Amino acid sequence: MFAHGLAQTMIRSGCTRILPDGSGRGLHEEWVPWLSGWGWMKSYTSSIFRRPWDDMEDEIWSCEGSMSVPLKTPVLRIISANDPIIWYDDCIDESLFCNLDKVVVHATGLLFFNILLLQFLQV
Repeated sequence: MFAHGLAQTMIRSGCTRILPDGSGRGLHEEWVPWLSGWGWMKSYTSSIFRRPWDDMEDEIWSCEGSMSVPLKTPVLRIISANDPIIWYDDCIDESLFCNLDKVVVHATGLLFFNILLLQFLQV
């Protein structure tokens, strides 16, 4: 689902028609490019940034820098313990939770659960 969402966002924005060749251009002409899921997301994102995924992961995708001090904006972080992309045991630093207003960790990453939780918490 995330791969499909990324493809749709990129295509609908029109950027796949103006980006340079080899950097995301032409996605709108491909037939279900997102079907391979996470592998496609990594390779497509790497092509746009023109950097290997592993080189970007800590620098661009990590939340550690933002969470290292208390934030001025209220923050609710919802984490799925079984996330196939962000592995809880390897990627989540619980010592940073004290700088957030609320952290909810649940066993599964069901989208509808997150929506219900947000409505319940009235965030």
